[in-house]
Amino acid sequence: MKQYIGIDIAKHEHVLGARFEDGRQHGKAFAFANDERGFASLLERLRELDAAPESSLVVMESTGHYWMALWEFLVGHGYEAAIVNPVLTDAFRKADTLRKTKIDQVDAFLIAEYARFKNLGPTRVSPEDAEGLKQLTRYRHHLV
Repeated sequence: MKQYIGIDIAKHEHVLGARFEDGRQHGKAFAFANDERGFASLLERLRELDAAPESSLVVMESTGHYWMALWEFLVGHGYEAAIVNPVLTDAFRKADTLRKTKIDQVDAFLIAEYARFKNLGPTRVSPEDAEGLKQLTRYRHHLV
């Protein structure tokens, strides 16, 4: 069964929320650091959820540059990843609830639901753009 993996992106810590293709929530929210150790723990969590690359779509908002290293990491490990505009997920959130407070754990599941509802596919990046992303993420890794 296909899974949609929503990731709420932030500067230091991201949050994962998974949904099955029928909309059921899969497991609890999972927070992980925006660094190599955090990404390794994300892979372990994806294995625990049986979220194999061939049956999963990982979806994240294009929040600043913070999504780039994670996107490259996931694609490098065989996952299909989709990038969505935060304005679109915010509008989806407002249509779904009246709450005004942004809660990362809830938003990760909402991003997964948005992808499921919209039947999103992976974001394709040209080889030239991908090379630019690699250089940026390597430079960021060097700085951090």
